Parts: sequence; C-alpha cells; structure tokens
Amino acid sequence: MKTHRGFLMVWALAGITVILILAGSVALTLSQAMRREVRMEIATDEALIVQEALEQGKAAVRFGTPLSIPGDIERNGRTYRVELHQEETAVEGAAVIRLSCEVMHESGETYRAETLVDR
Repeated sequence: MKTHRGFLMVWALAGITVILILAGSVALTLSQAMRREVRMEIATDEALIVQEALEQGKAAVRFGTPLSIPGDIERNGRTYRVELHQEETAVEGAAVIRLSCEVMHESGETYRAETLVDR
C-alpha cells in the first residue's frame, strides 16, 4: 500500500510540473502575441498616415495650395510625428517634384515613403 502511495505522489508531482510548464508557455505566448499586435497596429497606422500625407502633398502640388500637414497626429490613442518634404528635381530631363514623408512613433518605429509628382 505504501508503494502505491509513493508512486501516486510521484505521478501527482510530475502532473503538476507539466501543468505549470504548460501554463507558463501559454502566458508567454499570449504576451508575445499582444506585443506583436501592438507593433503591427503601429506599422499600419504609420503606413496609412504616410499614404494620407503623400496624397495631400500631391493635391497641394497639383492645385498650387500650401502644404497643410500637421506635425503631430494622434491616431488610435498614439501620437505620431509627421514630416513631409518637397524637393524639385529632374528625372531624365523632366522637371518633377519629389515628395518624401516620414512618420515616427514615440517607440522609435519609423515609416518612410517617397513619390514623384509632375509639375
């Protein structure tokens, strides 16, 4: 009887150890997934802000209005710094305007894009 009791204790201890390891693994996986989701939300916000800023910049160049991109934009509870630069250049002899936009998040994530616009 004592042999069975000791054997049962070993099985119980092994089972508890396995359950604790699995619970720790699940907790770690969930925390990693949550952090990845936040990073992906930031990257998506940055891409959409860059797209919006470049479209506004192209419209400003096309219609001759001044650029009205604010320096800081808040989206989904996060603040992003937007910089839009305009530079005249030539591509194969044709005069074009290069619009470059950079969006920075306070975490250090940055997204940058450029486009060329006919004058």
